[in-house]
Amino acid sequence: MRIKLILAVLLISLPSLSGLPSAAEETLKITYLSRIQEPSWAWGSEAGVYVHQNQLYIPLGYPGLAVYDISRPDQPVRLKVLSSFELGGQAGPLAVRENRAYLALPDESAIAVIDVSNPARPAVLTRFTVAQGVQQLQIRGSYLYVQVGSSIQNEGGIFAFDLSKEPPSPAGQYTKDLIDPGFFLTGTGMVFLARTPAYSYDSAKIDCVDMSRPEKPVLKSQWASKYPGNISDIDMNGTRLFCAAYWGGIWVLDASDVTDLRLAARFDWIQPAPYSKSIRAVTPYVFLAQGGPAMSDQKFSEYKMSGDGLRLIQEIPASTYTHSVFRAGELLFLIEQESPWGNSFPQKIIRVYRIESALLPPTQVSLKRQINRSLFFQEAVHTISWRSNPGNEGIAVSSYRVYRKPAGGNDDEYVLRGAVSGSTLSYVDFRLKMSQKFEYVVTAVDGEGLESPFSITVKN
Repeated sequence: MRIKLILAVLLISLPSLSGLPSAAEETLKITYLSRIQEPSWAWGSEAGVYVHQNQLYIPLGYPGLAVYDISRPDQPVRLKVLSSFELGGQAGPLAVRENRAYLALPDESAIAVIDVSNPARPAVLTRFTVAQGVQQLQIRGSYLYVQVGSSIQNEGGIFAFDLSKEPPSPAGQYTKDLIDPGFFLTGTGMVFLARTPAYSYDSAKIDCVDMSRPEKPVLKSQWASKYPGNISDIDMNGTRLFCAAYWGGIWVLDASDVTDLRLAARFDWIQPAPYSKSIRAVTPYVFLAQGGPAMSDQKFSEYKMSGDGLRLIQEIPASTYTHSVFRAGELLFLIEQESPWGNSFPQKIIRVYRIESALLPPTQVSLKRQINRSLFFQEAVHTISWRSNPGNEGIAVSSYRVYRKPAGGNDDEYVLRGAVSGSTLSYVDFRLKMSQKFEYVVTAVDGEGLESPFSITVKN
């Protein structure tokens, strides 16, 4: 390996990592920044956190929704807690777009629409009805996609709502029985939805569904595992799906062809062992929240892909029960939740880290817009150009990746538009409608698949 990066993990008030495998040769630096703690219980408290711009949103169930300013992640500032009384129900999963937050109220089978233009003074605007059992929310374009778990009474799946309407109105759905928590939605509206095994010897499955037009969902393919394990969480990095297999470990799928998902790598452990609960990837690295019946099972683990396998790099022990892993850019959030059975006021604990790569993004990124016209058609053409980063001297940059999202969209709406070799310093995006507005970023990738952070954003 050409790069040597020190794994510096500053764990305040946590057990020593001296017994962990040596990781001196690894290429990620993980630095502890801060800790946030809020009381959290009742329906909704099992939801993860959400980051929008410089705000961290923490659903707490009955206590409500906490909002923090993390413009300085080493010194988070509590801005507001909207109580369940103000919300009209217990705070659950949410998603944020521009000045609107959409918050599930699981005890009311509703979603609250909240004005967050002033994060220190959020205000509930309206509420609308959804199915029971909301597990995750995501926004793409003008649609809110709501993932719902199945139950004895109801089928689960994906329910889409048109956000251009007031209040948001149903726009389409893809419903099935046996829905697991695993769910990922790409920037183009492609859904990867985990399906629960139907019986003891059945396998977990993933439905790949095109919901770019929610009124006409199209099943593109279904992948079935050969190994046991419910899929409790899904993340996507580049063209690979990273699946937390609750009973089994980690499964990595090649999703470059959505009509033919294939297993690319896996890491399995022999029972009894901690459960896989939540996963986030920074290719070729994978962060996993692991749990289990014993406190010794509670940990956050970092793995590295190598060929068709993964190897353990380090473990960060949890102080209580692991909950989930969430990533927003260079920030990594490790989330724990105390048991309501052992605490009158159980706490949700969020530890904030910064993850840094030695690989730096390209510089001087620019966009040139041209218009091609003919007798029968016209199109916009965007040429994105950049310079190699001087800080990558001595590192073999194998390729550059260009990502695109609709103008004003969240960072999780970026879609890989294309890739070029490490010796090429431009990319052409063509066949664009004249009215379309986009934002672009570029990343550098080394020979092991490690990807730099995003470059500066350019837009037309």
